[in-house]
Amino acid sequence: MSTFVKAPIPGITVGGKVIPGDPAVKPKRYLVFGGDSYYPSGGWSDLIGSADTLEDANAAVTASDNDWHSIIDMETGEQV
Repeated sequence: MSTFVKAPIPGITVGGKVIPGDPAVKPKRYLVFGGDSYYPSGGWSDLIGSADTLEDANAAVTASDNDWHSIIDMETGEQV
């Protein structure tokens, strides 16, 4: 069973609006961004979800029909 969570994730700001989070909810380690090559939304608007494991993040990318994707490791700040 996948632990992939569709965006938005708790406790972030999207489009200038704060989406409140539950303090008991631990943020996921990997953020998954993706979109259409012709019409990228840009920044947080391209966030499609988050995952606890790199395996789950890659599975979400494989299952999506997006033209491009990026996975960000929130512990290191690096794109993986």
